[in-house]
Amino acid sequence: MKKIILIVGLVLSLCNGVAQNQDPTLDVALNNVNQSAVSSGIIYERTMQLANLYNFNREEGFNVANYKYFKQALLEMHNASNKNLFVNLDQLDGQLEQEAQNIVPIGILNTDFQLLNYNMDNETLGGLLYNEDTKRFSQINGRPPFYTLHTTVIAPLKKVVNEIEINYKMQPVLSNYVNP
Repeated sequence: MKKIILIVGLVLSLCNGVAQNQDPTLDVALNNVNQSAVSSGIIYERTMQLANLYNFNREEGFNVANYKYFKQALLEMHNASNKNLFVNLDQLDGQLEQEAQNIVPIGILNTDFQLLNYNMDNETLGGLLYNEDTKRFSQINGRPPFYTLHTTVIAPLKKVVNEIEINYKMQPVLSNYVNP
């Protein structure tokens, strides 16, 4: 009986989730905001920030990247650019499959990115106001709507190498904004 109630509850919650209107995308919400300061084409809030690139290389002890972290950071920057910049993870995997067993590609993600200058707790401290009714941002006069951060993530792009002799290879296709 408990399982039936659980299943019915799950189905009803899924139906409720599907029936709700989707919020507009961040880009739609920013239509009324001057975006000339978005020089990189990357607004970090467009993606879920699991890699925490806000703080990478800024907090003590948070400055070492491995293959898994690099892939997450690359995915976030790719998505934050509306999938216009950088290679996607499938392209990355395709490039890595072509490497010899004793070659360890070194990925370099080196880019500026923009953040919303929005303070949810006290909007007057930021550069943007959010209207819940229209689901749109507006710019506070005299305040920048975005601020810029820079990140550099360097990591080996293989988890394990079982060879006696190992060669490292820089991956220029992963640097900056190249998207083959």
